[in-house]
Amino acid sequence: MANMSSLWILSASITGVVGTLLWIFKIRNQQHRIHFEKRIEGLGNKIEVHKCQIFARTEMLNGYDFLKYNLKEVLISQDVIGIVKEKERNFHQRTNP
Repeated sequence: MANMSSLWILSASITGVVGTLLWIFKIRNQQHRIHFEKRIEGLGNKIEVHKCQIFARTEMLNGYDFLKYNLKEVLISQDVIGIVKEKERNFHQRTNP
């Protein structure tokens, strides 16, 4: 008789532990799923913002007339910067002692 009651207590304990573990697993899965859904939603929002920015930049570039501006004039060495002049001076000093 004592053997039967201890067996019943053991099986009830095991069932309780297994049930508790399953409940914890279920709660953690729900938390992970919610976190994942929020992250995916945030990434989707970021993608939409970037798409809008790319569209706006493309529209601005499409409106820019590249033929109207001479890029060679922009690339001419400027005395204010002085970088190109300094490099030229160093080059001439090395080649013409």
